[in-house]
Amino acid sequence: MDRPSGVTPSGGAHDPQQARIARRYKVFEATRMTCGAAESRVHIINLSLTGALVHATHPPEPGAHVTIDLAEMGVAARVVWIVGERFGVAFDKPLDENALARIVPS
Repeated sequence: MDRPSGVTPSGGAHDPQQARIARRYKVFEATRMTCGAAESRVHIINLSLTGALVHATHPPEPGAHVTIDLAEMGVAARVVWIVGERFGVAFDKPLDENALARIVPS
């Protein structure tokens, strides 16, 4: 799979090819993310049932486990790659269609 220059993939069972199968929706949603004891403000740039593209001033390290507040629920995810202030996360469990509908504008 081609990656942009500077992309740092993490190890683990996540299959980046599989993650790209899910349809992505453009959103620009400001929300909160926790990583360990640290909480920060982030922006969700795009979203799918299986993951998201996120922007943060200080992104967590690849492989870090995070919780992102989406649609009034905490969604557990793992950081898969980072480029600058943008990073991709893979959700531990895919979102259901109802949760996605509450987040993505129609």
